[in-house]
Amino acid sequence: MAYPKLRRIFDDPAGIVRLLERVALLVEPSAQLNVLEDDPDNRLLEVADESGADFVVSGDAAVLKLRQWRATAIVTPREFLAALRQ
Repeated sequence: MAYPKLRRIFDDPAGIVRLLERVALLVEPSAQLNVLEDDPDNRLLEVADESGADFVVSGDAAVLKLRQWRATAIVTPREFLAALRQ
């Protein structure tokens, strides 16, 4: 929550973390992937696989370029909100 963009959106980062602790599904990936050049981005794909996620929501251009990872759609926050409204 230390990212400057997120600090502009969330006035109580600690509160967001507490909320996520209550509602999030925590997974430990069983496989390590090497799909994207930026290694930390691969953790998103690993977690998507392990959790069976419907969506990965990202603002990262390299991640978004995939558009789909196996059964998981990779979308921007705006696209995700539009999907929720449908």
